[in-house]
Amino acid sequence: MAKSFISVVFFSDKVQIVKSSKGGSLIEKFGSFPIPDGLVVNYKVQAEEQLVELLKSALKQLKISDKFAGVVVPEFSTFTKTLDMPPLTSHELDEAVRWRAQEFLPVSLGEAVMDWQVIEKADTQVKVLAAAILKDILAEYVDVVGKAGLQPLVVETPSLSLVRVVPDGGDGRLIMYISENETILVVAKERAILGSSVVRNQSPNEILRTAQLISGHYEGVSIKKVYIAGVGFDQAFVNNLAATLQKGVDVVNYEVVGMAQPQVHEYLISLSLQKKDPAEPRSEKTINLLPPGWASHYRNKVKGSRIWTVALTSAFVAWSGFLVALIAFMILSQQAINLEDQASGNGNGNGRDVGVRIGEINALSSQVLLVTGAPPPQSLVNVVEEVRPEEVEVQQYTVNFDSGTVSVEGFSTTRNALVSFRDILSDREQFLKVELPLSAIVEDRDIRFNMTLSFIEVKTTQAPRLRI
Repeated sequence: MAKSFISVVFFSDKVQIVKSSKGGSLIEKFGSFPIPDGLVVNYKVQAEEQLVELLKSALKQLKISDKFAGVVVPEFSTFTKTLDMPPLTSHELDEAVRWRAQEFLPVSLGEAVMDWQVIEKADTQVKVLAAAILKDILAEYVDVVGKAGLQPLVVETPSLSLVRVVPDGGDGRLIMYISENETILVVAKERAILGSSVVRNQSPNEILRTAQLISGHYEGVSIKKVYIAGVGFDQAFVNNLAATLQKGVDVVNYEVVGMAQPQVHEYLISLSLQKKDPAEPRSEKTINLLPPGWASHYRNKVKGSRIWTVALTSAFVAWSGFLVALIAFMILSQQAINLEDQASGNGNGNGRDVGVRIGEINALSSQVLLVTGAPPPQSLVNVVEEVRPEEVEVQQYTVNFDSGTVSVEGFSTTRNALVSFRDILSDREQFLKVELPLSAIVEDRDIRFNMTLSFIEVKTTQAPRLRI
């Protein structure tokens, strides 16, 4: 299950926050908070501490205690490009896309953070959407979110958010999002973003002129429909836009529970982000511009959380069982002494009841001995993480001391990586047997799996028997 997160969207003059549930369809909390002059200038953070305090105050005001966030950074400093690539493996495709990125980036690849996703596959060609942002600008916004007490999971641009929620008819389309101080224009065809532009002059004539220029700029793309969303426009502007472009214009209709339609338009980018899968960077299914340092930090944090949770749960089970057995043993021992003092004719019924309870506690004692004799759960998790290929993501560990197994659930980008993972684990001395269902390796790519590792030989350990 994808981890839930709140949306934090930075504009040049404000920051929006949205918290939802039910897959983004039920809005629980939302707010827009103005950024004072001087904190952000020309889309660059100038006063980090003040912006951090602003975000902290906003979260407190909304009474949001969530720790994970998706972030949208301003469109102005981002770059997108659709590339036609030959069919390659995921690793080869990543290298090829990064090589091609040098054709459209105005800076070296080392000065930018880039990610990509496959948007169309054919036998002889793969269509890839690549997105990049200047590294220093991205780091400023992500660090603000982190210092405000949130863990960034995903970072994207407004254009990526807008394309997600606007209908795709297969033809080219122009998307316009109007806010108080700027207008974002995006040209897209199906899932591909062909280009974007930001108009900071909110003069209606300037917006119309830019829309006219960008709609005719891309050869081979016929824009059939224009979609408009945001605030500050009326029906007269919509009619004027349709007349200027000579195209149909639709106001975006996006519905959620908990917001009126004008609010939906204002928060459309934030709402769209709530629908995004927070897959890590380098997943070919989605674009995530999370900086590498934050991605590693998140992986380590999640790994540590999983190991701690498994260890804590296992220790709790073991000690709880031990204490229950100890208390029951003391009670039954006292009852046994009391019964010995009673006449045999008067104690038969109680003796039978105590005998049943003694049988139960003897069985529980054997369970406790089995648990306490097993290896520490964190050591088993460490073994798995040490040999886990980069293409395999483990999402959950479940330790079962009764059966002496660890259930490993996760996702693998390729079948070869998953099979290699299984074979390596089979060779490790900590595991007696590794079971991977054949159904998990039927598909060649994007595989969800559940692997079972046997870590101890289950024995009928005999505990000292309580008798009367």
